[in-house]
Order: sequence, then structure tokens, then C-alpha cells
Amino acid sequence: MTSRASILPDNKFSIKLLLTLLFLLIVGIYWEILFKMGLDWYEDPNYSHGFFVPLFSAYVAWQKKDELTLSHGHWLGLPVLLFGMGILVLGQVGSENFLSRSSFVVILSGLIIFNFGLDCFRQLSFPVLFLFLMIPLPAIVFNQITFPLQQLAARNAAWALKLAGIPVLLDGNVIHLSHGSLGVTEACSGIRSLISLVTLSVIFAHLSMKRMWEKVVLVVSSLPITIFSNGFRIVVTAYIAQNYGMEYAEGFYHGFAGWIIFIVSFLLLFFVYKLIKLFGKHALRYD
Repeated sequence: MTSRASILPDNKFSIKLLLTLLFLLIVGIYWEILFKMGLDWYEDPNYSHGFFVPLFSAYVAWQKKDELTLSHGHWLGLPVLLFGMGILVLGQVGSENFLSRSSFVVILSGLIIFNFGLDCFRQLSFPVLFLFLMIPLPAIVFNQITFPLQQLAARNAAWALKLAGIPVLLDGNVIHLSHGSLGVTEACSGIRSLISLVTLSVIFAHLSMKRMWEKVVLVVSSLPITIFSNGFRIVVTAYIAQNYGMEYAEGFYHGFAGWIIFIVSFLLLFFVYKLIKLFGKHALRYD
């Protein structure tokens, strides 16, 4: 049931006008910040999924439009707005893109709470908070994640190759074979697949699961799935390089393998989803 208190006029035209003004206000403040973030999505393959995130958020919000509880605004929206503005100022003064971009989501949340109430924000919390996944990570955080993934991928691949009887020498992130060497670079760390798979798992969980523990397990499972799939990719690449030559392990194959491994990762994620649903049915049966 939709209720509107005194702060919101009863006619739909006035509500649409308010929403339009809020939209123009956000665009006026953030157009340059969002434009530069769009360039990052276009130029950095690690964040190319960013184009899809706001579209999906808009779709989910639109699906809820007839269920929204539009009440009088809540005062808690004001401190949220002030907090968002503080983050924006810090980001601009310190030239920290992550803070400036994150403040967009915080201010958007504050505007919803201040103008339409807490109930409305609860109903829109997923599409609003999901927008955080479109924001590229700070470089220091990105590197702190990428480097351990590189080391783990190199160690796992070297172990698997030795198990398969292929002579290998691991030197940091470089795998030395008898016919050449493979470097596990940032692009081979699996970070790109991890970011995309986490985003995909959040979408999948939201659309197909109701219980929170199921959603959490599915999203968390994207990490070991990525580690396994990326390690398998490096092992296959090393096997091809050892037996058929380095030229067959580079170029077209290297790029094509990335897509194949991502498809495999999604199939593994779907398998985990089926296991979770099966476990959930048995758990309900014994409750």
C-alpha cells in the first residue's frame, strides 16, 4: 500500500517533478566524476562490467516502482547526506577517485531517506547499494588483492604441473619450463574474472535466492571458483607451451582461453547454486 505524508504532494505530477529535480541536482554535481568513471570502464578491462551495473540497478528499481512506500522524509537522511558530502569533499581535495565516486551512492541514499523515508530506502536498498560494484577499487587495494592472487596462481600451477610429470621451476611469479618461461602477470592473476564473477554472483543470488545464508554462500564461492579456474587456465597454457611451443600458448589462444575459463567459472557457480538449493530443501525437510 502506498502512503504519502504531507512532505509529498498527493498528485503524481508533483512527485515526478521532485524526482526530476533530484536527478538534475545529482547530475549537476557528479557529471564530471561519473564521466571519468565511464572512461575507466571503457579503458580498463578489469572494470568493463561497470556499464552493466547501473542498468541492472535501474531495472530492479523500476520493477519495484509499484510497491514503493512513499512516506514523509526521515531526518536520518540529513546526516547521511552530510556524510556523503564530506566524502565528496575529501575525495576532491585528496584527488581520491574512489571516495568521490563512492559519495555518489551515499548521497543518493541520503536523498531517498530524507525525501521518501526509511521504508522506501529499505525497498530500494539493493539496487542502490549494488551501485558500489561499479566503482573501480583504489589502486592500493587493487594491488593488495592482485599480488597474492598472482603468487597463489603461480604456486598452484607449478604444483599441478609437477604432479603431471612436467619439469618446472618456480621463480616468484615466473614458471620456468624446459622450452620457455611463463610469467603470471596482473592480467593472469584472475582479478578480472573475480570482479566480474562476484558481480554476476550478486545478481544471480538476488534474482534466484531468498534466504540470506544462501546468497552469502553463493557470493563467497566465487573466490575459490576463480582461483581454481584461473589455476587450471595457467596449467593448460603451460602444457601447450611445453609440448607444442610457446607460440601456441600466446596471442589468440591466450585471449580466447580467458573467455572459455569465465564460462567454465559461471558453470561452476551454477553448480554451487544447485548444491545450495538442494541443501536448502533437505534442511527445510528436517526442520
